[in-house]
Amino acid sequence: MRLISFPAGLKAAALGLAAFGLPAEAQLSETRNLTIGWAEPAPEGSHWPEGIGGDLGARLEAAKDGWVIVDYWASWCGPCMGELKALNGAKPVYAEKGITILAANVDIAGRDTPVDVARTVMKLSLDVLDPVLASGADIDTMLAAVGETRKTASLPITILYAPGGRPFALLQQTGGIEADSWTDPGMLAFFDELAGAE
Repeated sequence: MRLISFPAGLKAAALGLAAFGLPAEAQLSETRNLTIGWAEPAPEGSHWPEGIGGDLGARLEAAKDGWVIVDYWASWCGPCMGELKALNGAKPVYAEKGITILAANVDIAGRDTPVDVARTVMKLSLDVLDPVLASGADIDTMLAAVGETRKTASLPITILYAPGGRPFALLQQTGGIEADSWTDPGMLAFFDELAGAE
């Protein structure tokens, strides 16, 4: 992965952000030294996760018309715990910008249960982020949406979808995104630009 930085005075189009899937009419305005963390364009063949059942499916469909950050995690994944805690703190800030954050447990071993999700919520004191469990074939469908399988996935995976469910970018680092980067002024300014480009 590479660090995507948006130097002051440059148009997003000049930086090749078309690779991130923004249509010409939605190109970002001039930016202000924005560093969004580790990012890369969404993987070739990635797509919105269709046909997901239960609560996760309902949340995905309810959010599809806006910008959506989907965090893939599992209870046994140490880096996932830090990411969940950070996203919990960031969720109200992003909600004010009209950006939805969803935390989907996609335990590739298929062993996590609703009890494991509840324990994680209690252990991490997640008071605004409400993680939800994918199970059975929904795990495979979620992973396929980011170009992964149970054999290839390395959690956490965090993907940003543009309105309409269009994959926009992967946001991840080895070990997860640093906790303070979700509320870093540059990251927040980047998401302000995205929200304003609709």
